Amino acid sequence: DRLPPIALKWSAAKVAQSICMHLGPEYETIAAALAVNGIDGAALPRLEASDLPALGVCCFDQIRRIMGHVRYLLQPPLTTRRSKSSPSRSQREMAVVANTPAISAGEEAAHRNELHSCLLDEDAAMIEEQANLAAIRLQARYKGRLQRR
Repeated sequence: DRLPPIALKWSAAKVAQSICMHLGPEYETIAAALAVNGIDGAALPRLEASDLPALGVCCFDQIRRIMGHVRYLLQPPLTTRRSKSSPSRSQREMAVVANTPAISAGEEAAHRNELHSCLLDEDAAMIEEQANLAAIRLQARYKGRLQRR
């Protein structure tokens, strides 16, 4: 039984602070726009890439990075709720250490970067698909107007 993501309880100001802290100072105006529009932790699961242009975020790379950070914030914490019969934390840690091959910090960083890259690729594909669908809808509307004339 996993715990819910901690960020779900965050205020809009805390979400904005996290965006600035993790994505950099160039995202301050975007973070402020999200805060002004009430994007708090409870709103994060409903936030979609297609919502961001209405908030003034039009750059593809910025949309991709913001949505990647939102997914990161929505990850459940690493700890889980324990039932009375489940092993203690120290027992679980010892089991993990005993069954986990040792990896260097560089290997761990490479794995983390690879995971982050996969998430960004998924975002890029989703945004590209949404853009293609929007273009098809616009073309259909334009065609319909031309035929009516």
